[in-house]
Amino acid sequence: MTLIAETKSTQTTRSRKATKEIRLALTNADGVSYEGRFEGIALALHVDWVEVYRTNAGNVVLYDTRTSTLSVVENPEEDLRGVLCNETYIEALAALGICATVDLDV
Repeated sequence: MTLIAETKSTQTTRSRKATKEIRLALTNADGVSYEGRFEGIALALHVDWVEVYRTNAGNVVLYDTRTSTLSVVENPEEDLRGVLCNETYIEALAALGICATVDLDV
C-alpha cells in the first residue's frame, strides 16, 4: 500500500472535503527512498498504478506506485484522460471544478 498515513484534518475553502496530511513512500533519481508529505485531498486512489491528489497549494499531483515517484500534472483535463478510467476521470475533474469531456463509443 502506498498511502502511508492520512491524519490532521483541516477545512479548505476550494472544496467542502477535509484536507489531510498525505505521506507517500518516494524514491529519488538516485534510487534513494524517502517519505514525502503534503496537505491535500485524494482525487483517485489505488487506480491501477496511479494515485492522484490535489495539494493545498493548488497543484494536482500524480503518484506512480510502480516507481514511487510524484509528478505535478500541468493540464489535468488532458494529462489524466488516458491514465484514469472514465468514471474516475469524471469524478476527479469534478472535484477540481472541471467539466470532463469523454469520448463515447456509440
